[in-house]
Amino acid sequence: METDVDRGDYIDPRAAKTPLRAIAQMWLDTRNVDPSSAIRYESLWRLHVGPEFGRRSVGSIRPSQIEAFLTRLSREYGKSTAAGAYLVLQGILGYAVADGLIKVSPAKAGTVTKPRSDTGPKLVAWSDDQAEAVIAAHPADQRLIAVLMAATGLRIGEVLALAVDDFDFEQHVLHVRRQLKKLGPDHVWALPKNDRERQVPLGTWADWSDAAGQDPLPLADRRFVRALPPLLRADLEAGADSCRYHPATRS
Repeated sequence: METDVDRGDYIDPRAAKTPLRAIAQMWLDTRNVDPSSAIRYESLWRLHVGPEFGRRSVGSIRPSQIEAFLTRLSREYGKSTAAGAYLVLQGILGYAVADGLIKVSPAKAGTVTKPRSDTGPKLVAWSDDQAEAVIAAHPADQRLIAVLMAATGLRIGEVLALAVDDFDFEQHVLHVRRQLKKLGPDHVWALPKNDRERQVPLGTWADWSDAAGQDPLPLADRRFVRALPPLLRADLEAGADSCRYHPATRS
């Protein structure tokens, strides 16, 4: 103990008796994330992490117990749930380390396998003919959605959140400043994926605004979210992603 004190590494054993649920509440309250992420973190804690470890003292949690917990979650609920639960648990334990309640996080032990989310089936970008057919199949007032996804690679929520000021035709770039996300029965504005704004080149396909039959407008104001085109609505995950991956095949 004297050596730890001399090095400044001493941890008061009483601090390690703090219930994990007390640390979890502080961690959840201090997350600077968009509303949908905050709801997901709270749900993962309430449904999975809390029932397993919430009543435990933070110093009593062992790597072997975390590994068994994640293995069970992956088997019963899927890899994505296990990966989310790990993110929440590791975040809370990291908070405890930073506050001097424990010396190291048991979630970072070499024996704990960090879960990976399901990647789903391999996506295949559409050909020019497929992309053109999808664009042509859209109603005229919604055609710009597919044009922009095929031209820029934006996600559906990012396209739906575009405004006139986001288009810079002089520099030939598009400013991606926000996205539209579903939050329960409502839709909310949020930062783009990874909470970072970015710029993307408009590319030659952006000239298809003529083909879309409209000028760039604030798309979300037209409530396109509640009236997604049939071809995207039928297979939103694979269809929309295949559409937005199309630009990569044109380089």
